[in-house]
Amino acid sequence: MDLEDLEQMTSEAIELFRKGQQQAALDLAVDFSKNAEMLLGRSHPVNVNALATVAALAEQMGCRREAEELLQEAEELHQEMEGRRGRE
Repeated sequence: MDLEDLEQMTSEAIELFRKGQQQAALDLAVDFSKNAEMLLGRSHPVNVNALATVAALAEQMGCRREAEELLQEAEELHQEMEGRRGRE
């Protein structure tokens, strides 16, 4: 699996959600997030975006607490990533 495959998974998840298949979309987005973290690393921008996608889908499904936790994690990782860039 490569970056292009991961991006395709995101598109598929969004399309499933639009078609009313919320749980399938969320499951695919979670798989995408896990694969992105495993392949690219926890603080990689693709993983951060994957977390934000999962959070957005979860929020749309009424899982506000889980969505807030994921968004918080994504924000912390984003800040960590920006901090590293500032030191380079």
